Amino acid sequence: MYEPYFGMEFNPFNKTNSQKYPFESGDFKEAMSRLEHLKNINGIGLFTGLPGMGKTYTLKQFVDKLNPNLYKVIYIPLSTITVREFYKALAYGLGVEPVQNKVDIFRP
Repeated sequence: MYEPYFGMEFNPFNKTNSQKYPFESGDFKEAMSRLEHLKNINGIGLFTGLPGMGKTYTLKQFVDKLNPNLYKVIYIPLSTITVREFYKALAYGLGVEPVQNKVDIFRP
C-alpha cells in the first residue's frame, strides 16, 4: 500500500531556524504590517501582549529588516520602570549621558 511522504527538510519551530525561516502566522503578518505602517508614517507605537505570544520575536524580525544607517533601535525590556528610569534608558540608548537633576531632564 502506498503511503504519502510528508517529510520536512528542517524543523520550523527549532530556535536555530526561527530567524532564517520565521513562522508567518496571520497575527505575525498583521503585526509586521502595522509595524511597517508605523515606519512609513514615522510613528510611535506600543506593542503589547501576553507572555510567549511572540512580541520580541516579531520585533526582532522587523528590526532585522531595517537599514541601520537610517534607524536607531533602542530596546528597553523592563516593564516596571519609572518615567525617570525610562528617560535615562532612552538617553543611554541614544548615546547621551543623562543628567542627574530632575528639572534638567524636562528642560526644553
